[in-house]
Amino acid sequence: MSIDKSFLSRAAFLVWVICAAQTAFVLSDLWPYSKASRLYQHALETLTTFAIVAIAAATWRSLLTHCENRETITCAKLVALGVLFCAFGDLVNFNLFQHGYRYDPLIKHDYLIDSIYVFSIGYGLILLSSYSFLKRLAITHRQIFAVVLMVSSVTLLSYAQMRLPDTGPYVSTLAGFYALLVAQCASVAVLLLLKAAKSGAPKRYYLLVIGLLLATLADALIGQFWLFGNQGQGYFPLIRTVNWFIYISSSLLIIQLPWVFQWLIISERQAVNAQIETLTNG
Repeated sequence: MSIDKSFLSRAAFLVWVICAAQTAFVLSDLWPYSKASRLYQHALETLTTFAIVAIAAATWRSLLTHCENRETITCAKLVALGVLFCAFGDLVNFNLFQHGYRYDPLIKHDYLIDSIYVFSIGYGLILLSSYSFLKRLAITHRQIFAVVLMVSSVTLLSYAQMRLPDTGPYVSTLAGFYALLVAQCASVAVLLLLKAAKSGAPKRYYLLVIGLLLATLADALIGQFWLFGNQGQGYFPLIRTVNWFIYISSSLLIIQLPWVFQWLIISERQAVNAQIETLTNG
């Protein structure tokens, strides 16, 4: 059975509305995050994050059935696998066993470090999925290098500012590595913006850019206010709630990448056909 793009878009919007409602209930204290409610909230969040995986997988299946371009199909597969690994990272971050101070006596929420192992794979796959798209936009390696260098420099300066001086090497190294990795989502967003004016891009193109920027923002908030904030105690659970909404919003926009890739392929074919028709008529 084929699932069309509009149905998946509506499904993604419904997931976002549910996440927004949960966030509003938590922040307004109508359903505060507490020992009594956290398991129920985690259950809803598990459904939310795996709904994103399901939408991404359905996108892959739809393109596999109806799209002839192998790069687009590969992009959809990588995005689906990427959000799947991120979903497992979410489960780790739920900290169901209430761990703390396991790796560093200064960092209460150092269980976040455990999730880096799976989140790194997830975002690595998402970044890999964007590479063919960047090549199709005729973005050069020199442009990629320049933007990555700029974004990485800003990230390292930001990380040096947020990291607590006495943090141990294990937490410092992994958190720094992950900050650099997720920051490359912003690099891809900047590169896409550089080409946006010339590409006549649709709304989904800009939604993808916003999603990539939000991914970097979500990670920055975790580092600044959850992992290292409040002298290692974190501003918990407020930052958890705010970050969850930004992260889910980001994921729902990032999974639009395969559809944007498909638009690019179709646009290229239409341009070639128009040139052929012009030459033929001329």
